[in-house]
Formats: sequence, C-alpha cells, structure tokens
Amino acid sequence: MQRILTIGIPTYNRAHSLSAMLSQLVKDIGELTREIEIIISNNCSTDNTQSVIEDWKSKVPSDLAVRVKNNSENIGVSRNIVSLFYMADTPFFMFLGDDDRLNSDFFPELMRILQIDNPPTAVIQGTWNGVLRAGKIGFVDWTESLSLFYEYGNAWAGVVKVQEAVRAIETRNLRSVIEGIVWPQTVMAFLAIYDAKPNQVFVSEVELGSRFSITYNICTKAYMCRSFYGLLFAAACIDKAIDENRFRKAFLRIKSFGFISNVKGILVHSLVEKGGDDTLRIRMLLREEYGLKGYLWAAVFWLSDHYNILYSCCKIICPIVLWRSPESLDMKLARFRIELANSISNKHTELRRHGDWF
Repeated sequence: MQRILTIGIPTYNRAHSLSAMLSQLVKDIGELTREIEIIISNNCSTDNTQSVIEDWKSKVPSDLAVRVKNNSENIGVSRNIVSLFYMADTPFFMFLGDDDRLNSDFFPELMRILQIDNPPTAVIQGTWNGVLRAGKIGFVDWTESLSLFYEYGNAWAGVVKVQEAVRAIETRNLRSVIEGIVWPQTVMAFLAIYDAKPNQVFVSEVELGSRFSITYNICTKAYMCRSFYGLLFAAACIDKAIDENRFRKAFLRIKSFGFISNVKGILVHSLVEKGGDDTLRIRMLLREEYGLKGYLWAAVFWLSDHYNILYSCCKIICPIVLWRSPESLDMKLARFRIELANSISNKHTELRRHGDWF
C-alpha cells in the first residue's frame, strides 16, 4: 500500500520547539501511521537538534516512515523547503514548520479528502482561528482560492500534489527564483492550482493547525518584514508566471486578513523596537510591482521607519482602529516592550519565533 502524504519538516537551531512539535505530531497521526511519511531536514543546526531527532525516532511506531536529511552546511530555509518536495515519495506534500501544531482531528478529515475519487490538487484551510475566511467549503474554482493566499502562504495551512507542484516550477524555470524567498511552497502550490484549474482546490472547514501564539511579542520587526516581503514577492512571482494580475490584486485587498494583519504587526513593532529594520525593500517592491495601491501602501510603510511621525499618528488613530481598548497607547507599548524583552531573553520558551528559522 502506497503512503499518501509526506510531511516535510525543515528545522534549524530550534531543538526545544522541534521536540514538542514532533511528540505532538505522532499523537495526532494516531492510527494513520501507514499512510504518512515524515521527512525532517536538519539545516546544519548547531544546537542539540540532531539528538532530539534521534531520541524521537527511537520512540515512534515502527510502521511510521521517517527519513532524516542532515545538511552538511546551512543551505538557507527556502532551499531546504524546496528540497523536501523533491524527496517526497507520496502523491501529496504538506509543509510543517518546527514551531507549528496540527489539530488532533485534522488527519482523519484530510485523509478522507485525499482518498476520494479524483482528489483535489490542493487542500487549503478555510477557517482561521474559528473564523471562516473562505467564500465556501468544499471544491472551489482556483480564482476563489485567491482569498486564501495568506492562509496557504503562512506555511502550514495547506496540502498540495507533489508532482504538480514540482512540475509547476520546473516548466517555468523558477526553482532558483523561489529558493531566494521566504515562502517558496506558496508559489509552488498556487502555480500547481492554476495549472490544474478549474475545480481542483478543496477548502476545508477543519483548521489544519495552530501556532503557539498569535501575539506580537513572539516576533521581531525583522521577522515580520522578511516574512511579509516574501509573501509580496510570491504574489508577484505567480502573477508574472501566469501573465495575469490576480494574486497581487487579491493580496492587497483591504479585506485581506493576511495583508492587514502583517501591516499592523510591522507598525506595532516599529513603535516597540526603535531603530529596527527599515522597510525599504518592501516599499520598493510595492512601488515596482503593485501599481497605484502599491505606492499608497509604500507611504504607510515609510511611516514605520519614522518613529515620531508614526507615534503621533497612532496616538490619534490607534485607540479607535487598532486596539479599541481603554488601555492607553503608551501603556500598551510599554507592555509589548516588556513581553518582547522577556521572550528574547528566554531562549527556550515555546513562544520564541525570532527569525533564527531564517
């Protein structure tokens, strides 16, 4: 019996997080061990990642296929992710970050979808933190999946056919391009979806997974900026590959959960972290690839690099728009600074997501 799903896990220097994730993953797979393979790609970690993996392997069920790739040098997160697609021996692939979690009822529902007659090219999570962000559940046209660009782009919320994803970049000579951005699997998946149109996307109402936390204190501005730039670049890359302007337009919609949440996050961190990374790359990409709206949003990001102006604007706007709470802006920022400092100082906290993954 051929296994159905490969779970690809790239990891680098986050042994504590990886250990907790792997332990929970086996519990969530449950009795489906013969239908799944797990591939871990250790990107030349310098902590005790390798010993964590070996200890975990000694305890997993014997019928769960596990492979480990130890890179002799750090090849970068994107090359590491893409390499996992090429290693997969199953029809479907799912990326899983070493700080992510899956819902316990996810696998039975996913396997049901993947084993129906004429299974979809991709499965995307339609519900996010209990809120339905998709237009409908079930099979949808590829254009309807555009509203979920962030949900798939944010790493762990989707599954895609392996051969279609690899073919999508190979036929367009895009492998070297996407190996230089943060979310290469986003480009691979949506190009595969596009090539398989019209109705080859299944939107699931079951949430595939959940992060440790959704609070701002677990990321730095540098992390937020690089992640957001990667999504902007991915949307532009897909549009150029299909010679259309659909993904860029969809991602910049004011109702786009992913776009707005990232803008808010970067603005908040710009107030919390004085002198943090600037947003020049983001502004240039917006102006070059996103038309008039891109210029307008570039102006917003210009504010993020000018603390005094941004602070003055937020002093007026934030109580109404961003937080809507009786807590003053100064109190809110002071609390965020303490949380960020505590999170950075505690290198073993489960909430740590500070860009060392990159």
